[in-house]
Amino acid sequence: MIDNENVFREIEDEERKQSLSIPAKRLREKLLPLKSKEEQTAKRWFWELLQNASDYNQTVDILLEINDNYVTFKHTGNPFSIQDVLNLISPDSGKDKDEVKKDNIGKFGSGLVSTHILSSEIEVKGAFKSENEEKLFKFNILLDRSTYEDKDKLIASIEKTKEGFRKLDTSLEVSEYSGFMTSFSYNLKRKLPGLSSSFDVVSIGVEQIYDVLPYTLCFMSKVQSVEIFDNRTNSSIQSFRIIRKQGNNSQLKFEIKENQKTFELEFVKLKYQQVETVYSHENGLIKPLPKDISKLFCGLPMIGSENIGLPFILNSLDFEPTLEREGVEITPNDTKNILLFKQAVELYQLLLNDITQKKLDYGYILTKLNNKYHGVEGSKNIFKRDFVPAFQKKIENSSIVKIENGNFIRFSEMLLPYKEGKAFNELYQCASEIKHSRFPAISSFEGWVNATDFVLFPKQKYGLKQFVEEISQTKQLKAFILKSQTDVTVWVHNIVSLVNEEDEDLFTHYAILPNQKGNFHVKKDLNFDIDISPELKNIFNRLNSEEIEVVLLDKYFNDFTNIIDKSINTSAICKKIDELLKDKYAADKGSTLNFSLPLNDLYKWLNNSSKTKKDLEDLFPWFYPRRATLFMDTFGENERDYAFTIVQSGKIKALAALAESDITPEELEYISKNPEAMSRLYALLQSEIDDKQNANSETGEYGENLVFNDLRQKYKQSDSYEVIWSSKKGEARFDFEVKHKGRTVLFVDAKTTMRGISNSDSIPFFMRNSQWEFLPKIESDVKYLIARVFKKDETIRYLQIKTINGQD
Repeated sequence: MIDNENVFREIEDEERKQSLSIPAKRLREKLLPLKSKEEQTAKRWFWELLQNASDYNQTVDILLEINDNYVTFKHTGNPFSIQDVLNLISPDSGKDKDEVKKDNIGKFGSGLVSTHILSSEIEVKGAFKSENEEKLFKFNILLDRSTYEDKDKLIASIEKTKEGFRKLDTSLEVSEYSGFMTSFSYNLKRKLPGLSSSFDVVSIGVEQIYDVLPYTLCFMSKVQSVEIFDNRTNSSIQSFRIIRKQGNNSQLKFEIKENQKTFELEFVKLKYQQVETVYSHENGLIKPLPKDISKLFCGLPMIGSENIGLPFILNSLDFEPTLEREGVEITPNDTKNILLFKQAVELYQLLLNDITQKKLDYGYILTKLNNKYHGVEGSKNIFKRDFVPAFQKKIENSSIVKIENGNFIRFSEMLLPYKEGKAFNELYQCASEIKHSRFPAISSFEGWVNATDFVLFPKQKYGLKQFVEEISQTKQLKAFILKSQTDVTVWVHNIVSLVNEEDEDLFTHYAILPNQKGNFHVKKDLNFDIDISPELKNIFNRLNSEEIEVVLLDKYFNDFTNIIDKSINTSAICKKIDELLKDKYAADKGSTLNFSLPLNDLYKWLNNSSKTKKDLEDLFPWFYPRRATLFMDTFGENERDYAFTIVQSGKIKALAALAESDITPEELEYISKNPEAMSRLYALLQSEIDDKQNANSETGEYGENLVFNDLRQKYKQSDSYEVIWSSKKGEARFDFEVKHKGRTVLFVDAKTTMRGISNSDSIPFFMRNSQWEFLPKIESDVKYLIARVFKKDETIRYLQIKTINGQD
């Protein structure tokens, strides 16, 4: 027996160090990684405390108090055992895997140690029960890990806490134990060495509590309520409380009070064997999941599983998570976890069936599937190879996409207008006119685009090129039946505008530009129509095998000047007509018999044209010099005799004027057979001839100049009048407009004849249709005057024209 006291003490000291060496080592191993995982661990401290409160109680209420310098977590759980307290002081000192209860969440976690991210010191208050005594004993211990980097000092700190625990002797009756008697308090000023002093651990931890906690409590049935008081200066939520309401295994309900606002949340809970999930819906819409919520739960959210490609929340208390509960591995060695993931595929089908049966919109919230997974490479490969295709098939076959008319279609039928992976709203608006049965409703369109991984679902991509190709295959403008019954031409104009803005090259490869026959063409086949008259188009079409409208862009699209670089104007079509006449005349060996109708139409056009002889010679270099000969060639023998008679009569000029009048052939025949009508015929001819002889363009301009000067004398600028010569600006309804202080008071139209005023009884003047249409639109206090100008006398007479009940 060793009787040397010094040696005996040395042995005792060494035994003590050895007994605390393993716990100290494990503490250091768990505390050191906090330096490199500061942000991630900051998100876990609350959940670790919640787990500890839940694990050893049948029911428990939680209270969290946050101040600028302290965070205190309290709960109403049962008293500790002596083993529990010692395990707090010296982690793993008495905890054995086989002794952990089946429903304990934290059976493999690092537990309370990770909450040192808040502070190096944790003050723990509570009570413990001795197995040999009926009484409870209150305790108050300080877990100081500030020296964790020095193993010997850490051992000394552990020993000091244990010594303090042994000396506690405050007892209380079991009946006195109630309320929030267990608490964990963190001094925020005592940072764990090695951590950033500017890192706001509390805010990071609290940020997601309010949104994620209701989902978490769906998997933690023991927790009845959680109340949070945040007394920090800049806190937006000062008070928060969530209480579990009465529910059942598939329907959970919570009452939430946030500051002064109270509301309820309901969740649907679905279970398949050892896995389960929850989601919430309201007013026919699936409610969004909280931002960056963990996808994997082992009772508590597994911080680190937020970005994996699982399309829904998956919980199982049978998961075998990683040491820090950041997720689960699914390598071939992780047979338990792989089995649970296989169950998850069937659970997901139950989830999709549930939202389909309930006809819930916003299904994209629960279909955000992609290939991402965390953990080792083996887990990532198995998730991508085995589980993503299984989830993908479930999604594709489910009728979860609501379209605009309220019906639902299968995901595989859906098309999503997109551009660079984002919602292409302009394409949606255009294409939905014909694709509405395959587009999601506009209210969920962007949600579906953002949730859909086009690598996994390439058939759901719908780009501008695909849409344009479909339009091109239709070939005919009027073949479309639009949902909104919008004018098809306007709709196609919008499409062309979109293509012009996004990808002009598509006009080269796809026929989506309509010609004047309503057919689609590529841009190289079309020309701009520069004000070609319908008469010239008709003449050309009668001479040519292909109608001119085929190569002319629909004039409604003339604003797209950058697309087409060719055009056809009056000069161009006249020269084409001239070439066609030349070729046909030669082909028919000098006969006009086969093109007499277009030739007659051309004569009419020439007769009505205001172009000069020089212009016409330039436009028709072959035809114009031969026009008389060609004209006579169109006559039969009798018609030539008639023409000869007219020329010989000396009345050709008068009869030409008669032909230009509105008189019909039937009326003319009547006159020829009734001599008594000849005087009236002569008066008509004389009027028209006189008008043409005595009122040409030169005369008209001369008369307008007289009227302009006369008006300026009558309505002086010094009296705030303004006389505007409107006809010089292209106005056809009147020649002059008179304004007083900016307001129109008078319109004047000049009618000029070369004769004198003594002949006024026999000289008519004419009103254009545009003038008749304009008169009823004039305000009642504005005058409309005819200025009759007699050039011979340089006399002006004004005549006011009024309208009565819409009649002039």
